[in-house]
Amino acid sequence: MPKISLTAQKAKSLKAIDGKQTDYWDTKTRGLILRVTGRGVKSWGIVYYRQSDKKKRRLTIGKFPAISLADARTKAREFLTAIEQGKDPATEKQDAKKADTFEELANLYMVHYEKKGRRSVETYHYRLKKYVLPVLGHMKAEQVARRDIIILLDEIADRGAGAMSNQILALVRQIYNWAIEDGLLEIIPPTYKIKPRHKEIVRKRFLSPDEIKQLWDKLDSTNATLPVKTITRLCLLTGQRVGEVSGAMHQEIDLKAKIWTLPESEKDKKETERTKNHKAHIVPLCPMALKLFAQAIELSKDSPYIFPSPRKITGRSITAKAAVKAVSRQPNREIIGIDNFTIHDLRRTVGTHLTKLGIERLHVSKLMNHKTIDRETVTGMVYDQNDYMPEKRAALERWENYLTSILAGEEFNVVPFNQIKKNG
Repeated sequence: MPKISLTAQKAKSLKAIDGKQTDYWDTKTRGLILRVTGRGVKSWGIVYYRQSDKKKRRLTIGKFPAISLADARTKAREFLTAIEQGKDPATEKQDAKKADTFEELANLYMVHYEKKGRRSVETYHYRLKKYVLPVLGHMKAEQVARRDIIILLDEIADRGAGAMSNQILALVRQIYNWAIEDGLLEIIPPTYKIKPRHKEIVRKRFLSPDEIKQLWDKLDSTNATLPVKTITRLCLLTGQRVGEVSGAMHQEIDLKAKIWTLPESEKDKKETERTKNHKAHIVPLCPMALKLFAQAIELSKDSPYIFPSPRKITGRSITAKAAVKAVSRQPNREIIGIDNFTIHDLRRTVGTHLTKLGIERLHVSKLMNHKTIDRETVTGMVYDQNDYMPEKRAALERWENYLTSILAGEEFNVVPFNQIKKNG
């Protein structure tokens, strides 16, 4: 096989030697070859030795010029990295080609997805099993048509589950895009140019002071467990996401320092995904939140989690979904008596009332660990490493004072926080 320092122009001009199939080795990328057939058809490939038995293997990357030299080199380097990690891409591709049906293709995608350790694995399995596979599962993956997917989405939307139809579209699109990207399918994805069937409305619900008191007072009368009631109240006290509260661990709470530290997620490790944006976050704890955490910690000493799952599953906490469902059950909804309410609304409630109390939006955003505009700039990401702890603590102290007056049925004189600072 001739070796050559390939350029885009050279790749275009190369011909088979003596009219016979010729493989040209790229001297700049280990293992990359350009195969030219006697008829002039050109395709990229990679030659490597499998780590398990040192057997020589060849994998086709795609045809030239559809795949450029630059893209072929990038793909070859990705494969080489995978090979060094003990994988065998050629065998994986052969196995994938056995996936004649959409169900088999979806199962291969889920194996790939699970390796990333994402939190949504169980959700994806559920959606595939309930909505997608009964309709598309038996069909040839390459023969699923846009019309098949549109009919599936419309049926889901017509049942009143418009948001779910959008989520199903996104999942099916992910599966096909992955299969095409990895060379398992060479088709135009059937999801191409399909638009969401449902226009999702951003939820804006937040509780009024009267509703906050009603929730707090009525919560004890529901059949929700004590941990779920505590999670609900902590969401209201701290303004943090329900999943972050329900997944709180003993090691995260420092009662003496009066802080709750949610650690930064490690890349591709499901068990470390404590925050939605994967960033470390410190939450100041005021007296009411401290008391609730201390009580919950005392009751959960045998588990690493402050709110361990009541199910017999080792090393699991109560999930956000379980907490939300427990409070939203029909009998509990009637007892609480607040229309159109879920635990998710509590975070929005805290943020809304904090701004009404005069807390600066930036400080509210820092408290809630939003991926704010300042973080998307060089200044925010690199130069501004301020953790805003004094501002966050002051905001929560102001909020807890306001909340205490609401629960006591007292009128609270809402003086803007910046005015308090000026007068002080």
